[in-house]
Amino acid sequence: MDASDLYDPEFRKLIKSKKPTVIIPVGSIEQHGAHLPITTDSDIVTEVASRLAKKCGFIVFPTISYGVSKEHDPFFNVSPSGKQIEVKFKKLQHYLNQGYTKV
Repeated sequence: MDASDLYDPEFRKLIKSKKPTVIIPVGSIEQHGAHLPITTDSDIVTEVASRLAKKCGFIVFPTISYGVSKEHDPFFNVSPSGKQIEVKFKKLQHYLNQGYTKV
């Protein structure tokens, strides 16, 4: 189930009724030649996560896309700063504090 398909009342009910597993896909943004989009890696993990969620009854949260590929400098390094990483870990901690046991 994709989180973007859930509305607040439905989401709250789902969380209270069972503690669903949440998938947070992570993919990079980098060049793949003229024939593929720069989001190819993120697109792939998003699709894999979506299929797994449908098969297993998990919830897929939005994909975190960034790039840390020094071989693609200077154009495709959209590296998260220390602050961005801290924010992402705080979000993860928040999910765990809300009762999710698997993220």
